[in-house]
Amino acid sequence: MPVKQHILWRKKAEMLQSRVDELEEENGILKQQLEEKNSIQEQDVVRRYRRVLKLVQRGFRMTKAFKKA
Repeated sequence: MPVKQHILWRKKAEMLQSRVDELEEENGILKQQLEEKNSIQEQDVVRRYRRVLKLVQRGFRMTKAFKKA
């Protein structure tokens, strides 16, 4: 009986470890996607500020340039 219980516990431990490994892999993928999204958002902000600066150089006031951009 103890051997049988040991085998069941070992199988359960292996199953739980594989689930932990899967979750860690999924976590890594989600972190990567989040970093990519943040990078894209930063690029959008930089593009907007460049448009604002061009409008300011054309003579627009800063508030109007932001509204227009």
